[in-house]
Amino acid sequence: MFSCQVPDLFVVIQQCIGFFFVLAAYNGQIFIVVAVLRNLASDEIYGISDQSGYYTSSILCLSFTLSNFLAPPILARIGPKWAMVIGALFYALYMFGFLYLRGWLLYTLALLLGIGSALIWTGNGVNLVRHTPKHHMHRNNGIMWTGLQMALIAGALFLAIVLQTSDLVSSYQLVYAVFGILALIGAVILACLPKGSGTEKSDGLEEQSTKEVFARTFSLVKTRKMLMLTVVTCFLGAEGVFHSGVYGAALAATTRLQRNEVGIAYNVLALGLGEIIGGLLFGVGAKTKSPYGRRIVVLMGTVLLVLGFLMSFLFLPVDSPQKKTDEIAFIEPTLWFSLATAFVFGLGDSCWQTQAYTIAGGIYKDKDAAPAFALFQFFQAGSAGICFYISSILNLYWQLGLLSIFAILSTIAFYILQQWALEEQNIDKVTSQEEIKPENSEI
Repeated sequence: MFSCQVPDLFVVIQQCIGFFFVLAAYNGQIFIVVAVLRNLASDEIYGISDQSGYYTSSILCLSFTLSNFLAPPILARIGPKWAMVIGALFYALYMFGFLYLRGWLLYTLALLLGIGSALIWTGNGVNLVRHTPKHHMHRNNGIMWTGLQMALIAGALFLAIVLQTSDLVSSYQLVYAVFGILALIGAVILACLPKGSGTEKSDGLEEQSTKEVFARTFSLVKTRKMLMLTVVTCFLGAEGVFHSGVYGAALAATTRLQRNEVGIAYNVLALGLGEIIGGLLFGVGAKTKSPYGRRIVVLMGTVLLVLGFLMSFLFLPVDSPQKKTDEIAFIEPTLWFSLATAFVFGLGDSCWQTQAYTIAGGIYKDKDAAPAFALFQFFQAGSAGICFYISSILNLYWQLGLLSIFAILSTIAFYILQQWALEEQNIDKVTSQEEIKPENSEI
């Protein structure tokens, strides 16, 4: 028993540490990129506009979306490990691009980062499934998710330290230089991942031709399970855009919120704390494997996210996602209320993320793993790209209303998907029992 557990746990922890450095960089900067570019837009030398932060994120996500169709055949050639390494290097390149900030370069690097993101995240999903026995999937996914959120805390702490004595405009090059170095360290750690482990089973990915991988990817799109999972992943992309991008930009634009720039870092800390607590409760520390328990967690996540939307509605000005404003919404904005809102978002998001990845990893194994995770990222990133662009147009109230409706629809979709998966699991059990009976009778 001990020998079976050590290898997969070792791989997951090392992979988690590599992602920790990469995402400490990326997740730390995603909360400030809109505010940084908005403040620098007045200088014509950079060739950017007030909305360049949203445009950059939209290009990145749409590039990520399309690149997910290229990821499975690339993984079939180089394997998930080197796909993650190459992806991490693209993250580092994007960070270093801010040291010579120009509009054309920024948009080009965002395009390249989308390709790198498809490689690193599809590689992450495939490598996790390969090295994880089915009975450890829930635990390993929880470990991975909690570790990724600790990266959020690390990035936020660094931002808080820098912004205590400086502002975004004067310190952004230092911030992005450090983040670029962190991404490089993450690439090195991922490059040192072991090639195999005692629990790893061949999924046949490397034996498939590019044509076969593409055909399998597109055939999965037409299945009812993937169609229902698409609703869930699109919602994850949409709500992720709000709490990781729009919310921070709105805080920075709310001038009545005292110390709003350093307040972004504190809010990232609160968000990360909520994510970690949620990951521990509903991932690593979850005792039940019952599908009904998963449904309760998802329902809890929906309630928390809608509560976060309501709290944002109460204290953020209607135009804050697009421009600086000194208007008051329904209540006077305070740092403590914003921190409570961010914490609620973190808890709600962790409920959804842990359960979505767990059910996807349980349904799609072996040869279906790479195409399924690529499609998962495809729809999530596509939704995020569209939402980033829409966020530069729609005011806050429209965004919150649409997100609340989407949350309810996604909860229904998850319940249906869980029921289908449970029915198929029961059918497989009955079939396997019927196949065993004749053998026993002969004995």
